[in-house]
Amino acid sequence: MSILGQRLRDAAAAPQRNACVLDVGDDQVTIYATPLTGMDMEWISRKHKDFAANPTVGAAVDLIIRKAETEDGEKAFDVEDKTWLLSRSMDFLTRIRNDLFPGGESDLGEEAIEEDLKN
Repeated sequence: MSILGQRLRDAAAAPQRNACVLDVGDDQVTIYATPLTGMDMEWISRKHKDFAANPTVGAAVDLIIRKAETEDGEKAFDVEDKTWLLSRSMDFLTRIRNDLFPGGESDLGEEAIEEDLKN
């Protein structure tokens, strides 16, 4: 491994996690996610073949399932939660997406989601 490669790995050893606080009745639940990586984008592009040109709500939910974790770093959701997540309001899903992947990180902007809902 190169010296520069090792320095970059050391600097990125503990990536910052983004958080999303959700109201659950009288309580709150916080879920976390590390920033999306090239590996995440490769994975989602394989799973959703037309992802770059046509990001969908299903793709956003798949990224949430893949990346969301508890405070302890355990998976927050699994594939069995996909139908439930897809049945949530767009406000709920958009909030999770925006909080976990700020700055359009997931390339799933409002226009893409609105277009997906029309189809």
